Amino acid sequence: MCIRDRYMGDSDGVKAGIISTPDVQEIELGVADRIVVVASDGVWEVMSDQEVMEIVKNYYGERNAQAACEELVKVADKKWRHSLNETDDITAIVIFLMIKE
Repeated sequence: MCIRDRYMGDSDGVKAGIISTPDVQEIELGVADRIVVVASDGVWEVMSDQEVMEIVKNYYGERNAQAACEELVKVADKKWRHSLNETDDITAIVIFLMIKE
């Protein structure tokens, strides 16, 4: 499951009518839930959920969330520069969960 929030805590957008009140959801994790990605619109505007997961899942086996995050940001930046000849703020957090079965 992927839940997106395109506006995390940026109070400047209030003037433009954008609210920064987060959507909060509680989700019961199952044994299949292993990866959490929190990212800014700099990622989500140029990448689909599937593209993001294809990148980060490659690093799950070695538990290298840092490398997954760096690759995700690098790919998002490349997509911005290639398709739009510009870039956006690109922020990402990758968390690998280790759930006991």
